Amino acid sequence: MSVKGFLLNIVILIFFLSSAVAQETENLRSKAFDDVKKLSSPAFRGRGYLEGGNLKAAEYISDRFKKLGIQPYGTGAKNPYFQYLTFTQNLIEKCHIKLDKVVLRTGTDYILQPSCPSVKGVFRIMDAGYGTEAELNNSDSIKGKWVVFKTGLPDSLKDTKNASKTAYTDKLKIEKIKASGGKGVIILKKKLTAVLSEKQGDFPVVEMIDSLRPKGGSSLEVAIVAKQAEVSTPNVLACIPGTGRPILIGAHFDHLGLQGKAVFYGANDNASGTAFLLALADTLQKIKPNRTIIFCAFTGEEAGLKGSEYFTEHPLLPLDSIAAMFNFDLMGNGDKGITVVNATEEPELFSLIKAKNDSIKIGMFIGERGNAPNSDHYPFTTKNVPAVFTYTLGGPPHYHDVQDSADKIRFPVFNELLALFVSVILSVN
Repeated sequence: MSVKGFLLNIVILIFFLSSAVAQETENLRSKAFDDVKKLSSPAFRGRGYLEGGNLKAAEYISDRFKKLGIQPYGTGAKNPYFQYLTFTQNLIEKCHIKLDKVVLRTGTDYILQPSCPSVKGVFRIMDAGYGTEAELNNSDSIKGKWVVFKTGLPDSLKDTKNASKTAYTDKLKIEKIKASGGKGVIILKKKLTAVLSEKQGDFPVVEMIDSLRPKGGSSLEVAIVAKQAEVSTPNVLACIPGTGRPILIGAHFDHLGLQGKAVFYGANDNASGTAFLLALADTLQKIKPNRTIIFCAFTGEEAGLKGSEYFTEHPLLPLDSIAAMFNFDLMGNGDKGITVVNATEEPELFSLIKAKNDSIKIGMFIGERGNAPNSDHYPFTTKNVPAVFTYTLGGPPHYHDVQDSADKIRFPVFNELLALFVSVILSVN
């Protein structure tokens, strides 16, 4: 280890040790909990594009940067921390489903597939088992009804080598039902995992917890209001100015928003990563590094990496000047370590993370993965910017569901992760 590296490790250890001993009233981990609770509270409406939740979150983050004394890096006229972009989304404004005499709970009992159109009416249900070819061969029994089937294959076909499993994909089942005159589909699943869509389809599809399986002949009352709309939303950008090649630190702050009255809080995904970004900003502002650090709270990640893609297509600095980009997503756990995505393509950055894990004696498990378009590091990799994405392992399994709430966040190794990545960021060449 070089003398410079040794001294840097000492500085990091002294900084974090002194913070712990002093037990500051607003320590970094407590602030992070506060940020998660705020960003994933009902008032922020899942940080989506209905009822102003996304913009409210953006304003909160920019205000946090301002209070930390970190200067704006955006292009907004009214809010200089903002970099606005627009994209299309299918927004589910209302959803009401009543099965026989029971009103079902959106988000808990069922969700809508993201391209769902508006629909209203009372229908009868046909139970099609797993929706196999044999179970969907009678068009007359399908016509005018909502058809329910279980996702996947029946046991009798799972081990049949000659069975064409592609014939039993949910997509093809839906197409068969639609072509046979069905009015809608209910897919039975063990877990409800919501996503977003910019497109609106012409055929309603509901995903329902399999324990609620409706009986054939049951009555289904449906009232769904969906609209395809252009949304305007900002990235939130801040900067600690310095010299040398800048480092970018990113985390997305958006989430899935609302389906009707159901709020997808997005505490771990990704209020936790946003809180970690703010903690890094707080720490680095106190340390006063010599080099330029740019903080990017991205919007539109759940809509398809819209914010980070826009940033790389409309950069506010030459992309080839960036020394490294560190992206953080799903940072609320960590009792089983972390995984670094794109580690195999960026061995120098990954080696640095592992080296600092050893040298400042964090001792955390660090797994590696190849590149994937699964978070905001990815658009930077397509522009040849050295970028990695870190997420934590362990903890509750809630993901893209209404159970991902602030009470599930534990931050078991938050301070260790903060020490690790501050050391890494300050050690990038």
